[in-house]
Amino acid sequence: MSATIEQRSSCIGAKRPRTWAIGAVLACVFVCGQHPAHAARQVKAAKPIARLDLKSGPQAVRLSSYVHAVAGGTLAWLGNSGPARATQQLVSLSSGERSQLIIPLAQWTPQLRQRLAAPAGSRLVAYVEDLPCLLTDGSRAVALVHTRLLLPRDPQTRRRPKSQQADWLVWWSPKARNPKPSWRRLPARTATQRTHTVRGVKADATCDAITLVSYGLLPDRSTRTQLLHATPTQVRVLATVPTKGSFNGRIFVANSLAVLAEYGVKGRKGPKPRAYLLDLRSGNVLMTTPAPNACYGAAIDSAGHRIWLYGAQNGVLWAVDAKTGRKLRSRRVGGTGHGLFRLPSGKLLLSRNTGLQWHDAKSLKRVGRLESRTLFPAAKSLHSEGARLMGHTLLLPNWRDRAILLNLRGK
Repeated sequence: MSATIEQRSSCIGAKRPRTWAIGAVLACVFVCGQHPAHAARQVKAAKPIARLDLKSGPQAVRLSSYVHAVAGGTLAWLGNSGPARATQQLVSLSSGERSQLIIPLAQWTPQLRQRLAAPAGSRLVAYVEDLPCLLTDGSRAVALVHTRLLLPRDPQTRRRPKSQQADWLVWWSPKARNPKPSWRRLPARTATQRTHTVRGVKADATCDAITLVSYGLLPDRSTRTQLLHATPTQVRVLATVPTKGSFNGRIFVANSLAVLAEYGVKGRKGPKPRAYLLDLRSGNVLMTTPAPNACYGAAIDSAGHRIWLYGAQNGVLWAVDAKTGRKLRSRRVGGTGHGLFRLPSGKLLLSRNTGLQWHDAKSLKRVGRLESRTLFPAAKSLHSEGARLMGHTLLLPNWRDRAILLNLRGK
């Protein structure tokens, strides 16, 4: 089934004498269709590379909200499944062919117990959180592993002590018959943190250096947020981002720059949400600017002069000067959006539950649209959370149980 992109053009006519007025209006209606001021031109979109069934079969997976490209941009990591979440689900961005990478986590459990000095009678629970890096030839990979050590009950009080939790990065060779992992423990949560989450952000071409974001909720509902830089030999805190509001882990990366946006809701007490432009090499905060409520999308231009922020609650798109943080332009574009991307063509792509929208990067005007109903004709409802653009390929999900791969080259 071929999909269509609706592209807008304007019907502009020169001033005419009154005797030509009726003719000019009729001509404009004939050319522009039902909306003379906003003509719609239908353009065929590329056929989907593949349609993915994520809910059933041996490769069933709950799609992660942090889908990203691995193996030199040839594969997309969809999420993990199976015992200890050790089975990593992958898909080819060029063909849509599915594959799996199984991490021998059970085999490594004795090493983890030794590193944690686990006492007799304790139980170690370990599971995979993320696969930040995988080389194209499969010779090396990096996984983010979370462990929880359940200590034995106190013999007198019969109460179980609080479990000990930790996050690790592990490097290993998937091709080796008996892979010898290299472990690095990440900084632990502080005593005041209610929650603690770590996500992979960026990896170098050799899987040697991994950049991560670590964040946790504090009693005042603010967030402690850090950028970490990890290698097989050391882990260091690259920067502590001065977040004041709530942060839900959404960080948007373009080359060596990243936008970290706080999460705000209209009517909630506390500081207004802000967005931070970060240099991932130095950890410096280059700029701070107000962010729209429910900032679910951000994009950065290739030169680093401008960023764009999308707020799902009010359905607004902002253009912001990356040097000063000044808002340059704002436009209402519609709510229920879950991703904003800068296309190689220079346009902005907004993923909403209702469909995909192309916007001019300077004026923010909508210049194209692709209806979700066209892409998921049998779906009763649509929800595009987890959409990711990787190069020219867009992974567009629906409720995390189905997804399609679209080639947007030239769009």
